[in-house]
Amino acid sequence: MNKFILSNNNGVAPILVEATAFEGVKRIVEVVACDIELVCSKKPEIVSEPVADKVIFAATVGKSEFLDKLVAEGKINLDNVIGKREVFTIVTIDNPFDGVKQALAIVGSDKR
Repeated sequence: MNKFILSNNNGVAPILVEATAFEGVKRIVEVVACDIELVCSKKPEIVSEPVADKVIFAATVGKSEFLDKLVAEGKINLDNVIGKREVFTIVTIDNPFDGVKQALAIVGSDKR
């Protein structure tokens, strides 16, 4: 299992969630950002494009172009999520997007 450094002296990893994400996912991302701030004393920026060398990536199967690209490139395997209800996976991905060294991907099978 790869480690993902959420926060260090340089700041906290932003949370990447696409504009096309379900509204409920966007709301939960806001809650998670506040939770991270409580633990790390730094609130992550919520972004819709990959903008840092490390990101937390929140996505739903069938609702994310970024996720579709990662699957097509073989960077993430979602066999344990696709076609299931209320299932999620959390994985680290090296070099997921241009300019991004690592992502902590949190991927759900549906909007719940």
